Amino acid sequence: PWPDGKITRIVDVSQFSAGELTIEVLGFLRRMAKFGSAFLCERHGKVYLCKPSPTFRFVYALVAPLASTKTLDNVFILDTVDDMRAKISEEIDLKYVPKEFGGDCECEGGCWFGHPSEKALNAFARKLNGIEEEGDEKDDDALRDL
Repeated sequence: PWPDGKITRIVDVSQFSAGELTIEVLGFLRRMAKFGSAFLCERHGKVYLCKPSPTFRFVYALVAPLASTKTLDNVFILDTVDDMRAKISEEIDLKYVPKEFGGDCECEGGCWFGHPSEKALNAFARKLNGIEEEGDEKDDDALRDL
């Protein structure tokens, strides 16, 4: 992880909808905010929340006060591709960021599954799970579900 063992996350929150707002979900988010403030701020470098839906903004406004200032200082809500490009490029070379988040990555097979490190991780997971051949749809689906 970069830098110094910290993790940078880019999260697409565009699909977060009102249908996901149940008492259980809000309770879970509240507990996660407390947990995150206590522990995750030491592991997370930056968290970029991209393309926020109105529902996400509402929930974030409810949950954010429960998080520590240190955590909130490392969370960025980015509305447009231009915002994403400008802010994310301060931390990450855009050649490693998928186009949908303002980057320049054009890995064959897509940035999520086509990047060399992702291919190596998939090969390792295949070996651990006794899957020999690449390209078997059933096995590919099973790996994504792990």
